[in-house]
Amino acid sequence: MVDRKIKPEPSGSGNKPPGRQAPASESPENEDSPRGRKRARREQDDDDEEDDEADEKPVPMDEDEEDEVEKDGLIRDKDGYVMGSITRIACKNFVTYNHVEFNPGPALNMLIGPNGTGKSTIACAIAIGLGFPPKVLGRSTKLSAFVKTDATDETWIEIELKGRPGKKNLIVRRYIYKDSEKSKFTLDGDEANATAVAEKMKELNVQVSNLCTFLPQDRVASFSAMTHSELLVETQKAAGDRNLSHWHKTLIEHQKQQKSLQSDLDLVAERLKRRETKQAESEKDVRKAEQRIKIEHELAVLAILIQFAAYDDAHGQWLEAKQNKNQANEELKELQAANRPFEESQQALKGIVEHFNSIKDTASTKGRKLEREIKKVQDSLEKVEDETSRTREKYESVKKDEQDRHKVIAQLEKQVAQLETKVSAKLEPVDYAPIQAEITAKSSEKADIVARLTNNQADSEAVNRELRNIVKQEGADANRLAQLNNVKIQREQDTQRWESDTWKGVQWMRQNKDRFKSPVYEPARLNVFAKTQDRHIVNLVEGPISLTAFKTFLFENREDYDLMMREVNDRGLARINGAQIDIGMSLANYPNAMNTEQLNKIGFDCFPIDHLDGPDAVLAWLAKEHNLNKIPLQIRARPLDQRIVDNLPGLKIYYTPEGSFSIKRSQYGARNVQTEQRSLQPAKILLGGLDTSKVAELEKSMATHKAAKDELRRKNADILAIDNDLQNRIEVLDAERQDLIKRKEKMAEPFKLMEKHKVALQSKRSTLEKEKKKPSAETKRKALLDDLRKFSSKRVSLALQHKELAFKLSQVQVSGVAVHLRHLQAESDLRAMSSSALEKDQEIRDKQAELEEIAARTSQLYHKAKRIMEEAGEADRNAEEDVRTEVAAYRDANDLNMEELSARHSASEAQLALTAPIQASVLEAHEKRKKEIAALRKEVEEADEKLENSTTTLNRVRESWLPRLEALISKISNKFKEAFDALGLLGEIQLGKHDDYAQWGIEILVSFRDKEPLKVLTSHRQSGGERALTTVMYLMSLAELAQAPFALVDEINQGMDQRVERNVHNALVKTTCKDDVGQYFLLTPKLLPDLQYHPLMKVLVIQAGTWLPDKLSLADIVKRKLKRKALAGPVEA
Repeated sequence: MVDRKIKPEPSGSGNKPPGRQAPASESPENEDSPRGRKRARREQDDDDEEDDEADEKPVPMDEDEEDEVEKDGLIRDKDGYVMGSITRIACKNFVTYNHVEFNPGPALNMLIGPNGTGKSTIACAIAIGLGFPPKVLGRSTKLSAFVKTDATDETWIEIELKGRPGKKNLIVRRYIYKDSEKSKFTLDGDEANATAVAEKMKELNVQVSNLCTFLPQDRVASFSAMTHSELLVETQKAAGDRNLSHWHKTLIEHQKQQKSLQSDLDLVAERLKRRETKQAESEKDVRKAEQRIKIEHELAVLAILIQFAAYDDAHGQWLEAKQNKNQANEELKELQAANRPFEESQQALKGIVEHFNSIKDTASTKGRKLEREIKKVQDSLEKVEDETSRTREKYESVKKDEQDRHKVIAQLEKQVAQLETKVSAKLEPVDYAPIQAEITAKSSEKADIVARLTNNQADSEAVNRELRNIVKQEGADANRLAQLNNVKIQREQDTQRWESDTWKGVQWMRQNKDRFKSPVYEPARLNVFAKTQDRHIVNLVEGPISLTAFKTFLFENREDYDLMMREVNDRGLARINGAQIDIGMSLANYPNAMNTEQLNKIGFDCFPIDHLDGPDAVLAWLAKEHNLNKIPLQIRARPLDQRIVDNLPGLKIYYTPEGSFSIKRSQYGARNVQTEQRSLQPAKILLGGLDTSKVAELEKSMATHKAAKDELRRKNADILAIDNDLQNRIEVLDAERQDLIKRKEKMAEPFKLMEKHKVALQSKRSTLEKEKKKPSAETKRKALLDDLRKFSSKRVSLALQHKELAFKLSQVQVSGVAVHLRHLQAESDLRAMSSSALEKDQEIRDKQAELEEIAARTSQLYHKAKRIMEEAGEADRNAEEDVRTEVAAYRDANDLNMEELSARHSASEAQLALTAPIQASVLEAHEKRKKEIAALRKEVEEADEKLENSTTTLNRVRESWLPRLEALISKISNKFKEAFDALGLLGEIQLGKHDDYAQWGIEILVSFRDKEPLKVLTSHRQSGGERALTTVMYLMSLAELAQAPFALVDEINQGMDQRVERNVHNALVKTTCKDDVGQYFLLTPKLLPDLQYHPLMKVLVIQAGTWLPDKLSLADIVKRKLKRKALAGPVEA
């Protein structure tokens, strides 16, 4: 096992602790020095700042505060360490280390050792131990990869970070595991989660994920590959005013908001203009319509007033009829009073007549009752006479009945004798067992075959069920395969899911094709396809095509464009993009900017348009508007002829596997070329091709289904053949069994006949017994004579009863005649009285008839008035509010005159006939537009106000951000120039401005050769050594401005020659050992001799080997070396 130890090199301070010593002019005891006062004030206010800094919000600052903020970003304690710097690092079973623990110094820490000894492992330990993800290292993205391969114990990293002055240090420990990607944290020994650790790192401003402060070996190339915008973002985090990043983010967000607001405002303003134009055009028709509405309103009012006038007339007639009715009623009462005495006498006579009528009715009722009783007695007598006659007839027929009975008995005795003879005959016994056994055997055989048939049919049903399932699965697979093969359906589904507005526009367009005058093309995302599904090529092809281009509708006719924009956008159905193209637009009119030979000569392969299929007009539009015939692509990675590329006229952008490269040429002077690189984004639309693995899986599944289906059909055919054989066998068995049954029945026929005779004999014997038991003729005659005597006695009784009832009836009739005579006298007196009162009664009846006629007339007029009133009220209630109001006002102020109102109504109708009718939709549309215009004006005002507020905020933030950013860039550039001047090279830092704040960036311009103009640093223009030198110089320029408590660079000197490496080292030592610079780590596998040394720096040496002495002291070795050198004296030249 190889042990590794990190030993500190001796420093000028001997055995003193590693904290740096401040110069006398800046020591804490020198209270009068500016730095001494500032440091004392900082220590006094530490407790307050600890609580306030986390919640402090970015605020604009005055220019005279800027330097103080930049310097006060790092809080340094008396021991020389700044808050958040690393005071101790310990690891166990981490990558190459079994166990290691050491204490870095507060300034520059040089970590040296041969390759493979574990220098970069220390960088990994810092990043992972402080809770950052492995991806910041550019190595493996799995935590488990950092566990030592032969580790048998737990793996952990422990980092001790400097706390605030006067406060204890923060100890962060992280446990990682070989078989899991999970990890565990502790803070000062207490368990914590990743979020808590991240919050602590944020409080201490630790920036391990920022390449400007933490540059591991495997991400050195990533620094030069950063875009200008990314470099600006990371630089603002690493150095300068703490508010710069916030301000920059605010500017980007507000600029996006401004663009969105301006777009919305333009759209609303355009809609408002169209509405106002249309409103002005309809104004004349609206005036005419309003005049007609006024006339119609007047007609509505007059119609209701005429109804109310009709009611007034009907009401007057009813009042007059009512008065006539009351007068006739009084006259009738007077006549009735004068005739009352005659009526009373007449009523008395009527009472007498009614009394005699009652007596007469009673006598009549009594007589009818007696008549009914007499009739009843007479009926009873007749019935007795009938019974007597029938009994006499029976008495006479007894003899004949007796003779008939003797005949029946003789006949029955004869039949019984015959049957007894038949029954007494003996039959030979028959053995049914053999034939029954045959029948049973046939039945049993049939049962067995039926059972086999049932099982066979069950097997057939199971096979059919399985066959149906397979057919169903096969159909589902076929449908799925068809869907996968139809890329267009996939595109439509993706559009519906991700671009709902565009999809709504497509649906409207398809439903209204007949309304277009010329061809209209759906968006390119639905009809343009890549010729290949090679992901690498499709990513390059889709790169130059914007999302807006993919969802733009194309129109050859402007009227078609206006129609769809009006119906879809203006009506709020969706928000779509559209563009007008030339009629008959063809890709042939837009040839490629270069041929294949020219492209290959430079290092390119093709243009995006070469790999696209789709409608000719759509491809032509993409070539014209998006330069797909002019933007070269490099499919196969290889060096480009940069000289030709930089000088190729019209080339503004090209794509390679490394990403997109935008070319900017200065407009003046030497017309220098600057190239900006962006990473290549994966294709989102054109890569919607076939899933070949799924297609193969479905085809294999369908083949399996077909084979299974064929096998099941063959099996089913076999089952059906067996089934047919069994059915035939059952039919044969049934026929044979029926023959046996018939033979058995024929054998049993004599026995059945014998049983039949026995039953008949029993029946005849029973009948004979009954006949013999019947009574004799003498008994019958005696019984009939008794009946005749009873009938004679009953007839005498009924005759006496009839006589008595006849006497009572004669008495009632005599009394009724006397009452009838008296009744006739009373009626005669009543008729005489009625004749004398007839004339008076006629006069009363005439008056009553007159009264009834008047009452009917009155009722008729009342209902007529009521009906007219109800109709008028109904018309009034159904009328508009303004009509009802005007009707009420007129009725209150005027008497209603039917003639006057009718005349006015006729005049208004004539005037209406002269006015042309206007459709209601015109007015509705006018009123709707009026409301829409008001709403759109309000919307425009609100959008203007939002835009103005956003502009104000943007300008205010820019006024705070830009001066400080330019000051920061100027300081970085000055330090960068000085560093490059010291090496005899040219270097400069520029702020790349752009209309879009998100595109602002930092441009690093360098020149490594005489008379070579400054060129922008890119990942492919300069050599690896040149990029490394530029990187370290830029990082060193940030060191004095850094806000992070520590920074790290790993093997940045790769590719440098000795002179440059020495100068870089000396400049790095000089910069990082200044009092206002934080902690710095420099990891390197080699050192040149006689490098510059500073007492504040600390050299950490990794010694690796199979065996290391326990008492080895590098400090002692250096002391002995220096002592021998001193004794030897100066060396002569």
